[in-house]
Amino acid sequence: MKRVKKLIFSSINKTIREVQDIIGAVSILNYREYKVHTTHCKKEDLPEILKIYKDNFGGGAEKIISKYPKKFKNVFFVIKNGDSNIIGYCTYYIHIKIKNWSIQKIATIYSFAVDDMYVGEGVGTSLLKESINELKKNRIKIIRLYVKVDNRPAIHLYKKFGFIEMDICEDICGQGSKCYRMELLLDTFNGFPK
Repeated sequence: MKRVKKLIFSSINKTIREVQDIIGAVSILNYREYKVHTTHCKKEDLPEILKIYKDNFGGGAEKIISKYPKKFKNVFFVIKNGDSNIIGYCTYYIHIKIKNWSIQKIATIYSFAVDDMYVGEGVGTSLLKESINELKKNRIKIIRLYVKVDNRPAIHLYKKFGFIEMDICEDICGQGSKCYRMELLLDTFNGFPK
């Protein structure tokens, strides 16, 4: 009986997430691009992106990441080197929240990674800077992310941009792991770090 309940609950959650993704995708139909150093993900970019993803996180969410270039292509940022090889990516999903009788668009970073050979060279900073700028221009109100509490370099980068630790969550960044939920309020965003 427990197994059946768990299966039903899992199916309902998956359906809810699919509906939220559809609403989020519809909410950015008029999205305008302001990309300079990045581009949006194309289907042919996926093998390189998935390699970077696996190198950084070990895998597990390839199916979800593979769907995002179609659903959220405008908010799937990719950065390439001079040889046109992908060296980093940042993908968001969009969902809406109704607050004070108005609709707020919230962007959540689903996955963000840089090729190991380019860590420390400003690739992550460029991805974050350009994506934040574009999301703000498209009237996204909040950027949210989840990061493991022991990922000091990423936490440092996010804090440099003004993200605030909201609380600690369990099992979002992997089974048995703790992570911070961090947010950046774009209405009060004061600009980029020097």
